[in-house]
Amino acid sequence: PGSGRGARLVSLAAFEAQGAALPPPAQTRSLAQAFDAAVQLRPNVLNLSFGGPEDRLLAALLDEAEARGVCVVAAAGNGGPLGRPPFPASHHAVLGVTAVDQAMRSYPLATPGPQVAVAAVGVDVIAATPVGYRQVSGTSFAAAFVSGALLRSNACATLRSPAAMRTAVAAVALDLGAPGRDDIFGSGLFRLPGSLQAITPLVWDILTQSEQQHGAERVATLYLCHNQPVARTGYTPVSQRLLPLDEAWRRQLAGQV
Repeated sequence: PGSGRGARLVSLAAFEAQGAALPPPAQTRSLAQAFDAAVQLRPNVLNLSFGGPEDRLLAALLDEAEARGVCVVAAAGNGGPLGRPPFPASHHAVLGVTAVDQAMRSYPLATPGPQVAVAAVGVDVIAATPVGYRQVSGTSFAAAFVSGALLRSNACATLRSPAAMRTAVAAVALDLGAPGRDDIFGSGLFRLPGSLQAITPLVWDILTQSEQQHGAERVATLYLCHNQPVARTGYTPVSQRLLPLDEAWRRQLAGQV
């Protein structure tokens, strides 16, 4: 989908093609070697578009990735409505992503369950395959989209805090299906924390509540504090007085009218 344009991509081989088997099988040993190499590289985001049974060795390596500040995203599974939640999406240090179509309908083969954190478009998307660009569907492609979007996020690139990433993603997701979190869509449609799409509702709430409090004479001074992007992945704290309106800012706004 192009959500990680300009990123440095590192692909670690862990699966062995065997004839027409799809997906190709992988052993714990080869996966562990790839996991270990990834943890040593400390990427901003580690995408795991596969699933299988629980594995204690791989779980320990995921714990190490969490400790080293590597954000991990995984496919929530294509086993259908009766499928078992797959690993590694079921691991506590992983953001599990399910797939929806352009109409926000759940992918028919998606696996519901507690491993679903958020949903992203992953039905009939164009993606690179070993035989060229193809129209594909699945939670693996939804997970890759989310991974690319998160790689320059504040939590993954600057704070290096996977826990902060998971909290922020859940907080700004657009609720789908039943109100609140559910096992089909998780917290809802993925929206990048800090994006205009995610911030606009928050700003509206701030303005509405501050106006109510100001009208009731409960608030005399209000500051808006946020992180302003600098360079490619850095941020600098910014503070702006809203009540009463900062005089310098007022003059600047007046000059732009």
